[in-house]
Amino acid sequence: MATSTMTPEEALRHAFDEVDRTNRLVEDQRKAQAEAQKQVEKASAFQAATQLQLKNAEAKYRVLSGSVELAAPDIEALQARSAERERELGLTLEELQVAEVEAENARRARLALEELTGAQRDWLATATDVALILSRSADRCEDLPAAAPSKTNLRNIARDLRNHYTQFQERLAELEQVLQQMRTAAESLPLATATPVHLSRLIAKRELLDREMAEIRGALTAKQPGVDAHHLQEAEAELYAVRHTAEEAPKAVQRAQAKVQQANDSLAESQQCQLAAQQALDSVEAEFVTGIEVSQPNAAGFATARAVINHPIPRGYVLRWQAGGAPVEPATGETVRIDARTLPVGDTVVTATLEQQSKTP
Repeated sequence: MATSTMTPEEALRHAFDEVDRTNRLVEDQRKAQAEAQKQVEKASAFQAATQLQLKNAEAKYRVLSGSVELAAPDIEALQARSAERERELGLTLEELQVAEVEAENARRARLALEELTGAQRDWLATATDVALILSRSADRCEDLPAAAPSKTNLRNIARDLRNHYTQFQERLAELEQVLQQMRTAAESLPLATATPVHLSRLIAKRELLDREMAEIRGALTAKQPGVDAHHLQEAEAELYAVRHTAEEAPKAVQRAQAKVQQANDSLAESQQCQLAAQQALDSVEAEFVTGIEVSQPNAAGFATARAVINHPIPRGYVLRWQAGGAPVEPATGETVRIDARTLPVGDTVVTATLEQQSKTP
């Protein structure tokens, strides 16, 4: 505001400077308001986008978790069945391994018995031949002539041979019984362990369990919803992140709206300053131009307007005239001519305002 120590020219310059300053301030505040409004629109658009993302994330998680829940009962049943078959297969494999070991041990034992029986049979045949030789020797001794020397001794030898033969025959009978027992043991040994039929049944059972396990694995693959725990965890994490963003979006809108309100307040304040500066300029102008005199239109339809000047118009300033929509010649100056022919019937407001052409340093 101009002070009492300023000259009229200084006061005029100061008033114009204040108007320029407040005009720039108002323009800057309008730009700030427009930018703040854009931020509100962006924040609102972002909030709408996050709401859509939240709905999509919720739908995705709901579908994935629903798929897992729908498939879970069948999968659990198949997994339980698979576990049961795995236990059966494990027991069967153990039993088959034991049976194979027993069969191998039985085979080796039978071979050993067969070898022992063969050796026993060969020895028995040899002993039988020896007994036959003893018998024949005894017969020869008894058949010797009575005049043969030492016949008594030969008879004694023959008697002894007969006794040995009898004892040998008894021993042969016992060996024959042992041999028969060994044959029976060799033949019955496989029946006490794993028979080929038993092994075949175990192998067939293992193959059946293998096929059932393959079928269960195929059924599990078909029942899988295409969602594993990792995918479900990713969907849950995405839902949490989007939900957090959606919760923060309204706060961003509120902050942007607060900045708009602040910009509105600043704009209103700058407009008040602008109005005050314009009013101050009007007051200063009133000190220079105290009135306007307008003559009646002449025969040609032109009226003359003259400004009543209290102080000389400083250099760099001009008076600019307006008379409704009528042409003014010249447009600036202390005295102008108005073409009243173009004016409507009635009163017309004629104004002359100071205009700064250039600033004086």
